[in-house]
Amino acid sequence: ATMQLDMSVDEVKQKVGNVFGTVPAYDHATGLMNLELGGCPRDYPDGNNYSEASTEWVCLKAWFTDKRIATLYKLNYLQVVKGRMQDVQTTLIEKFGPPAKDIADGESKTTKMVWSAEPVGADNQTHNEEVEANLTRIGDHIIVDMTLHDAESTERPGKVTESPGRVQARSPVRLKL
Repeated sequence: ATMQLDMSVDEVKQKVGNVFGTVPAYDHATGLMNLELGGCPRDYPDGNNYSEASTEWVCLKAWFTDKRIATLYKLNYLQVVKGRMQDVQTTLIEKFGPPAKDIADGESKTTKMVWSAEPVGADNQTHNEEVEANLTRIGDHIIVDMTLHDAESTERPGKVTESPGRVQARSPVRLKL
C-alpha cells in the first residue's frame, strides 16, 4: 500500500481502499482509522488474544495527529496466515529487504523483525520511519503484527496515544501489505 508517515486521512483511505477493496472508517473525534475484516477482534491491537486466530482476519488501525490537516503518525496492521514461519519471513524480506534486526525466540515461537528507512518528511519535519513485524505462531497460524512508526519518537502529538507498511511476493504465504 506504500504507506508513509505524514500522509493525510484521504491519502491513507484511498491507498487502503485500493488494496482491500473497502474504505476504512475514520473517526474525526479520536483521530483513529479502522479496518476490521473477517472477524478481526474488537480489542485489536491491545487485547493480544489471538488464541482463535483465523486466516480471514485483516486488521488495520491508523493514528492521526490533531493538526488542522490530520496526518498519519502511526499505523498498525495485523493479518493471520496459515503456513510456515520461514515462508512468512521470506515474504517480508522480499517486500522490505533484509531487516536491520531479526530476533527469533524458539521457545515462545515468536520472531521480531525490524526495518529502518531513510528519513522522510516534508516541511522540515523528518521521520526515521521504522517497520516492526512481530510474528507469533499459534497452532497452524502465524499472527503477523506490523507497525509503521517514527523510530525517534514514542509518541507524536495526537488525539490518541496508543499502539505498518510500505512495500511484491514469491513465497507461498500471501500477505496483503
